[in-house]
Amino acid sequence: MKGFLSFMASISVLMLVLSVRDASIYSMPISSSQQNISAPHNRNESTLKPEDSLVTVSRVIDGDTIVVEMHGTKCRIRMIGINTPESASPDESQNTEEGKIASEYTKNALPEGTKVFLEFGDKWYDQYGRLLAYVWLDEKCDRTNYQDFLTYNYGAQLLQNTYCEAVYYAPNEKYRVWYEQLESEFQQKTGI
Repeated sequence: MKGFLSFMASISVLMLVLSVRDASIYSMPISSSQQNISAPHNRNESTLKPEDSLVTVSRVIDGDTIVVEMHGTKCRIRMIGINTPESASPDESQNTEEGKIASEYTKNALPEGTKVFLEFGDKWYDQYGRLLAYVWLDEKCDRTNYQDFLTYNYGAQLLQNTYCEAVYYAPNEKYRVWYEQLESEFQQKTGI
């Protein structure tokens, strides 16, 4: 019970900080033209980090970026470990057909209202103010089991089914070996 209360206190602090410091970024829907808004990066992430969070998908920005409702606040989530080609850049010359296909795949797989589970890495925010997280499709899967990773990690689903590559930005490298293994297996199987 003590751990649960500590968890709830952490979430309360996180929500208070997000609502006060970044209300303009996180509390309203984000258009694709707002994707490059930077947020301050001086949050004390080590004291705010909650356990994994159940969230609801509000919308898909592109193949590897979604907007979720987390504890009553809308947040942009950039998935850790994977990268899909561009499809929602304000600079149309950056958008690709492969990116549009990956974006459509995510829109179909994670429609509005889908419940997903976020697992945060060591670094919480990217340079655009997006929360960085692994997206899981089932809370009860065994995250130490490669087969469960293949089945329930959404980044692994992207790597298996659409245009996507494994990418790493330290210090968020928890599943790096599995993403690399999956990418290698896909390339051997398809020749791509």
